[in-house]
Amino acid sequence: MNSAIEVHTEVLCLQPDLPQVGHGTTIPAMLQPNGIAHVGLRVADLTRVSNFYERQVGLQALEKHEGCHIFSIGGGALLEIWSGGSASTTKKTPAQQSSSFSFAVDRLEPAMAALLQQGVQPCGEIGDYLGTRWVHYLDPEGNQFGVVDRNGTR
Repeated sequence: MNSAIEVHTEVLCLQPDLPQVGHGTTIPAMLQPNGIAHVGLRVADLTRVSNFYERQVGLQALEKHEGCHIFSIGGGALLEIWSGGSASTTKKTPAQQSSSFSFAVDRLEPAMAALLQQGVQPCGEIGDYLGTRWVHYLDPEGNQFGVVDRNGTR
């Protein structure tokens, strides 16, 4: 015997005195994050891409399960690489890689030198904005990632 339960809920939110954010938009001060817990990346060849981030970028593998490999990216945050994605021989479009991520480092140039020593070439020039400097790279499947120096110094 199949039966269906239908649930109706209504939520009435009265939120006076919300802060105004550009163009008169109001936002509730509900979520107060203190960092990133994890970033996820879908790839076609899990072993190949995981080996790149572990052996060439230098991330520490914490766990490797069928379909998902998990790496520490500092500060308690994780990079989770999952199978089920697509590969590209060039930089992926936003539709192919809907999110991007960057690794924070103390100084940009030594990080760039370490990656170069592992055969990882930047795919653009050093950029700077609001006291940060960064450079972008591509992994073996065309996923773009950045390395960011928040100190903004050379």
